[in-house]
Amino acid sequence: VALAACAFSLGWTIFAGRGITFGRLLTGVGCGASTTVGPTYIAELAPTRLRGICGAGFQLCLTIGILAVYSAGADDKQDKGTWARL
Repeated sequence: VALAACAFSLGWTIFAGRGITFGRLLTGVGCGASTTVGPTYIAELAPTRLRGICGAGFQLCLTIGILAVYSAGADDKQDKGTWARL
């Protein structure tokens, strides 16, 4: 989990410094690792009776986040200059 966070943070730092390609690569690795390791970590630490709820909660939060980003960018088809706010 810590390595995924480091890759994600380092990727955004490089991305902010105009290293767009390598920054996006590291950020993608961090995001992919956290979505793989996160549910496993939750399943290992959660009590047996709460394991399913915690795992489903992780997936639900992830899906709601994707919906929020899509909703925020839904009006960009009409207005060509606002994509950078995402």
